[in-house]
Amino acid sequence: MKRVSVEGAKDNYIYFKVKSDWIYCFTFKISNSVKSSVTFASICLLSKSFHPEKFNAQLKLMAEQYKNLDPTKVLEVYLAILTTGTFQSYKDSDYENSDQLDFGSFNNDLINEIQGDFVILWNSIILKKRILVFGNEVNEVIDFSRSLNIFSKHRKDAINYFRPLIRSDQESIDEIKPMNHFIAGSTDSALLAKQDIFDIIVNLESKKVIVSPGAIDDMRMNLIHRELHEVITNSCANNDIENLKIIELFNNKTSQLLGQLNSFAQDGKLTDTMISQRISNESAKIWLTKLAIIENLI
Repeated sequence: MKRVSVEGAKDNYIYFKVKSDWIYCFTFKISNSVKSSVTFASICLLSKSFHPEKFNAQLKLMAEQYKNLDPTKVLEVYLAILTTGTFQSYKDSDYENSDQLDFGSFNNDLINEIQGDFVILWNSIILKKRILVFGNEVNEVIDFSRSLNIFSKHRKDAINYFRPLIRSDQESIDEIKPMNHFIAGSTDSALLAKQDIFDIIVNLESKKVIVSPGAIDDMRMNLIHRELHEVITNSCANNDIENLKIIELFNNKTSQLLGQLNSFAQDGKLTDTMISQRISNESAKIWLTKLAIIENLI
């Protein structure tokens, strides 16, 4: 309830994960309340599945039906969708074929301001680092942190390591601390001081990407990153290019590198020695070996 009252007061639709449950909450203004001090209400849905657009649509219907403050109308919507998959214009089938992690998008202005630091973000996701996205606006934090998962599309379990909204309370800390990598979002500024928990902090307010002291060695750039940085910087200079095209550049690079590592394998096996024999640049060699280990190629 505390999280709904804090983040829900800033944005009418939020979602977050607690352990294995996704919680979707819609907050809306009400009138004719029994208590004059109550001006807003929230309806929340719990699910094991990640589908923000689907549950947002359901919650909007429930909120509309609750306008006369009759909770049985909310139950009516829920049961109709549960049993038939439809209610009024809503259809479950409209949401069956979408890729849930693809809905997020980067703000063009933000891409232009961060520019080369996107290489750091790509690198941190490829190397499975612990990432915090901080900002004051709930919807911006959720959208941006969700969008970062685009860089790990080749990993089928990426959603398991996504926490769109966390706070500095002990429950949140206890949940993410054992995780060796994740993408988390927050509007709680107290988390900015906890660099022992996060390897990378993306501050949407200052438009800066901060690498924590403990992650500096792993995040050192090499020839691969410098080449990618140059491509991205030149692309950002082209105001006509869409941000999805820039994301495509990163994903193409990921596919190229994984393909390159697979081509080094002999009889279906890859070793660090095989990488060393094919790559002359020492820093690139070390980085590619790390990537191969992370992707279970070695």
